[in-house]
Amino acid sequence: MPSLAHVGWVKVLWIVLAYQIKELVVKVINVIAQLVLIIGGLNWGLIGLAQYDIVSGIFGGDGAIGAGQGAVLPVIIFIVVGVAALWGIVQLRSVMNDS
Repeated sequence: MPSLAHVGWVKVLWIVLAYQIKELVVKVINVIAQLVLIIGGLNWGLIGLAQYDIVSGIFGGDGAIGAGQGAVLPVIIFIVVGVAALWGIVQLRSVMNDS
């Protein structure tokens, strides 16, 4: 039968491991959100400068503004960009509270 001290160390190791996994998951989510926000920002820049929607051009039409309105994939991508922006707001609040 294991001693109580041994069981205590196992619990501590599991807690440390769980914390490290959580930190890794948050870091991965942050990187993905940043990449999505960059893609979204570049897309909006192209819309403003050249009237070309690259997301719709790649996934749903000829890239003209409003041309991919019936396509589902561009809508999903725009929703993902919106969710990434919300995640960025949450992260901005945590960064501002840390300083």
